[in-house]
This record gives sequence, structure tokens and C-alpha cells, in this order.
Amino acid sequence: MTRRRGIAAVTLGAVVAVGGWAVPAAADLPEQEPGVTLRTFQLAQGQDAICTLKSGQTPNVDKLMPTISWDTAEQFGAEDNFVSHVIANLAVPTDGEYTFRLTSDDGSRLSIDDQLVVDHDGLHGAEPKEGTTTLTAGTHALFVEFFEAGGGQELHLEWKAPGSSTFELVPESALSTEAGVVRVTAPGYKYCEGDTDSAGDGLRLDSVNPNYELVDLRPEGFEPKVSGLAFTPDEQLAVVTTGEVSSGGWRPDPTSGEVYFLDVPSRPTAPRTSR
Repeated sequence: MTRRRGIAAVTLGAVVAVGGWAVPAAADLPEQEPGVTLRTFQLAQGQDAICTLKSGQTPNVDKLMPTISWDTAEQFGAEDNFVSHVIANLAVPTDGEYTFRLTSDDGSRLSIDDQLVVDHDGLHGAEPKEGTTTLTAGTHALFVEFFEAGGGQELHLEWKAPGSSTFELVPESALSTEAGVVRVTAPGYKYCEGDTDSAGDGLRLDSVNPNYELVDLRPEGFEPKVSGLAFTPDEQLAVVTTGEVSSGGWRPDPTSGEVYFLDVPSRPTAPRTSR
């Protein structure tokens, strides 16, 4: 029992060294490791501003990085038309006013404890933008959003601590992320809220109107890019397909598709939707 009490006392009094300063450890954080979590989502189409991703999508890239200072496609895990999220805990050594400088190509945003500190959104080259916030000593949640449309890709995060006259890259010693996590990724395009959905875009059915019954009428192995559905007077389901779909919407001269007629055993009287 004496040994257990000693361990508890050490844990509660633990500190983290940051740039020569001692920072109180956050008691409620899971086990941490130095660095940040970088998640990159390859978009189906280009954006001109940071977008909100549709929920339930798995990133194409999920990896541990030491600091936020990247300027190659290899580091981000994508070259053009992507969104990246950077998640970390920031260890602040002392109370005071901190100035952050976010340099990015294209747009980016920095939030600390869910409060926007730097808004550097939009299409632009590798330009810096600064923001100032007052922080208490301890650990704070850090979140950076970034998007790249085309051309070069670049993202750097620097800070200027109280009493300092110069900026420096936020060091790995001040950044941490949850340790021992399983990093799950998935290939394929991801989508932003508000994007125009098109036939064959690969999006899952999000929900069904509660007044409708969902019935799967697709024969095994029948996986066309469906662009239209209609019931015929003789109780068949007409399925119109398209041969080619652009992620940005319909092409001016799309490849011709086909029309299939599926037999429906009995059409229910209640309204329904099919897939």
C-alpha cells in the first residue's frame, strides 16, 4: 500500500519539460506520445475554401508527425485537392499571451480549445498570418484545418511565447497525441458537405424517410452506376444507368448508359425507395 501511494503522489505531481520550462501534466489525458496526428482526406473535386467533411468518412492517411512543418506531397500523403486535419495537445509552459503564426498554401485555420485563433482560409500562396490568444500554463487542445487545391502544398505552425521577440517552430516537445492508437485508413475519394452528389459517386445511403420501406431489388453482381429509377405500368422497375460519371458532376457528352427492366414480385401499397 505504501508503494501505491508513492506512485500516485508522483503521478499527480508530474511535470512535462517544454523548452526548458516545466508544464503541469493533464491528469485526464490518455497516454500520450510526442508529435501530432495528421489525417489527410483526398477529395473528389477541388475546393476554394476549407470545407466540412461529410460524416463517417475514413481518412486516406492517418499518421504520427513530429511537428507541423510540411511542404511535400509525401509528407501530406496527397498532392492536390485534399483536406488535412492536425490533432494534438499543446503543452503551454507559463501563463500569458501567445502569438501564433500559420503559414500555408492554400488555406488553413488554427483553433485552440475550440476557439479560433488564426483564420487563414481561401486560395493563396505560402503566406503567413498571425493570431494572439491568452493561455494558462498546462495542456490545451490544438486543431489545425488545411486544404490544398493545386500547385504547391505547405503548412507551418510557429509561436512566440510571452517575453519573446521572435517566432520559432512549435517544437515536438510541446506537442503530443494519444499513444497506441490503431490508425485506420481507406482509399478512395472523400466528400464535403454541400457537394453536388452525382450518380455513381460512391456515397452510401445516409438515411431513408421513415414513411418509406427500403427494399433491396438488386440481383447479385448487378452494380451499375444508376442515374434514374421508375416503375412501369406493368409493375417492372426501370433502371437507367450511365456509362461514365465525373466527380464534378455530369460531363457535357457522357458515355451512353443502358436501361434495365427488373421484375418485381409484388409492389407494396405503401411508398418505398429502392437501391
